Amino acid sequence: MSRKKKTAPRERGRQIHARSKSSASESNRSSAEGGTGFRYECPLCGRRDAKADPDPGQERYGWRWLLNCFSASCNGWDYPAMLAEAVDCPSAYDLILRADYWLKDRAIAEPLRRLEPSSIPKLAEIREWHEALFEFPKLVTYLKSERGISRRTIERNLIGFVRGGQAPRPYPERNAFTIPVFDAAGEVLTVRRRFLGALPEDEDGRAVKAASLFGHPVALYPDLPSDGPLMLVAGEFDALAGRTHGLPTVTTTSGASLPDRLISGFHGRVVAVMYDAQESEQAIATKVVERLRSGGADAWRVDLRDAGMDGGEDLADWLVSRGRSASELRKLANRARGTL
Repeated sequence: MSRKKKTAPRERGRQIHARSKSSASESNRSSAEGGTGFRYECPLCGRRDAKADPDPGQERYGWRWLLNCFSASCNGWDYPAMLAEAVDCPSAYDLILRADYWLKDRAIAEPLRRLEPSSIPKLAEIREWHEALFEFPKLVTYLKSERGISRRTIERNLIGFVRGGQAPRPYPERNAFTIPVFDAAGEVLTVRRRFLGALPEDEDGRAVKAASLFGHPVALYPDLPSDGPLMLVAGEFDALAGRTHGLPTVTTTSGASLPDRLISGFHGRVVAVMYDAQESEQAIATKVVERLRSGGADAWRVDLRDAGMDGGEDLADWLVSRGRSASELRKLANRARGTL
């Protein structure tokens, strides 16, 4: 019996690229070249709001697709591989290269809206929003008394307030706290907004608590300390509450998710992943721990439910409504070390 000749990885990549391009219909080819995103029904969990978005930064490979399902069970780096198996695609590589072809039978008719990136506000405008916050003492009191964020932390991080109608996209009509995000050189990367009052809804009817500017990448917030252990939390206010109380907290500007490109920043670091006290968040935390470990971090999960918290309580609840100390939280994290 003759054996199949092994193909070098680079040559195999060329063959996959050629095969997936030739197998797609002319309309699908136009879709890939034009970069039109679409929704699809996730075969793993059945949700009909999964999204396939083209990544225009990867043209040298041919169009590659960013795949995202909002189910906690589908969140993680291994999602493309599981999805490829479910739709009988040869590999995650094929799927990411031509998701429009492999997911065409599951595509939802309504296409994604394509919007131009929002302009990044100037530092002067961010300072105006910061000054506007102090015109509303109740908002400052809320941050201090209910979120555990000191005035010094508010001022250091230029937390502000913007009225609806004067805000950037998305949801420009909504009043919101403003949370500017800076890089190591002090340049503005994006601005997060945490909405006040009745929450806006996305196009699928889900309530939206916070949003970033359209078209700008996810970043770490407020920064990544240069050394020492870290506590990875889910949300800017939790991170700021931790910093107020001397904890090495950091988050991403996408809540509990951690994009692959940010994982390298945790290489060689000690990281306690401390998400909200509810099952869905802990399922995500478990996958984040696995990915951090794969990226060279000494990571483990800290479940606040082990200390009697529940109902989605978070780090700010620990410090404020529960009245517990930062040192107690460190002890909880140390006890949990070595567990997933």
